[in-house]
Amino acid sequence: MSNPDDRTERAKEITDTVLEKAGELAEKAGHKAAELAELARERAPEVLDKAAELATQAVTTAAAAVDKATGGRFHEYLASVGAQKPPEPPEEED
Repeated sequence: MSNPDDRTERAKEITDTVLEKAGELAEKAGHKAAELAELARERAPEVLDKAAELATQAVTTAAAAVDKATGGRFHEYLASVGAQKPPEPPEEED
């Protein structure tokens, strides 16, 4: 039968190895997360512009469908809603 002190020492060695590897993996994950966050910051304006464009198209299409379905009874209201522009974003401070 093995000596209990030998088993304890072996368990400590394994624990140290596992903790070292976990630290290395955590560091790699942190670097990758930073890279992905930077990519997201770079792409966000492009994605938001595209989303705004698609939302505008959806509102225009929906307004046209409602206008057609109601025989133009709400045309003026629909035209005024569709013509509204979103507010300008605040200027960034450095």
